[in-house]
Amino acid sequence: EEEEEERKKVEARAAEELEREKERQLLEKTQRRLQEEEAERKKAEEAEREKERQLFEKAQQRLQEEEEEERKKVEARAAEELEREKERQLLEKTQRRLQEEEAERKKAEEAEREKERQLFEKAQQRLQEEEEEE
Repeated sequence: EEEEEERKKVEARAAEELEREKERQLLEKTQRRLQEEEAERKKAEEAEREKERQLFEKAQQRLQEEEEEERKKVEARAAEELEREKERQLLEKTQRRLQEEEAERKKAEEAEREKERQLFEKAQQRLQEEEEEE
């Protein structure tokens, strides 16, 4: 009986030991699974952050390119406006110069006609005086 009791105790301890070993293995397996899941979750989060970072950089680059394009358009419009203003000023200056030259030419022609008229009158007067002398 004592041997039977001892055997049952030994079997009970062995069963308990086996049960504890199974629980330990199950616990280890569960911990490994949780660690793997955590690692996968972190990896997925990191991939998502990287994707968002790349999208942000792409959007930022596109924005910079659009701003650069807009800046170039504004500069081009300003340069065209400046060029038109220079052409307008040059045209006005040229027109004033031509008007001044035309006025000077007319004045010179008028002075020339006046000079010829005076010479003509002088010659006519001299002619009359010569006729009267004769």
